[in-house]
Amino acid sequence: MIEMTKAKKTLSEYGIRPTEMRLKIYKYLKRKRYAVSLFDIKKSFLEKSETNKTANKTTFFRVVNLFLEKGIVHQIDDGTGITKFAFSKGRALLKKAKICTCIFIVSNVTGPFVCKTE
Repeated sequence: MIEMTKAKKTLSEYGIRPTEMRLKIYKYLKRKRYAVSLFDIKKSFLEKSETNKTANKTTFFRVVNLFLEKGIVHQIDDGTGITKFAFSKGRALLKKAKICTCIFIVSNVTGPFVCKTE
């Protein structure tokens, strides 16, 4: 049996089928220490592979949007007018408490939390 890589396992845990492009984009975003735009991502991939230009802007947009929906990345507004994305550290960036209707933005969350209302 083939051992699942850490990246494949992580994507699977988020409910994402780990395709080759999704794995490549996941690894790229995880390595970055700063937020990057879709243009930056596409440019990096095209520079690395002059022979493989099958992925287009739509491919990158769909993958990043999926990662955004699942909480793997988050959006950054740095005031330039260009949306940028950064890898989310922690299991989930947005969690909804079960005992109230409050929604909290939290970072570096590794386990569940409880919202107490009074």
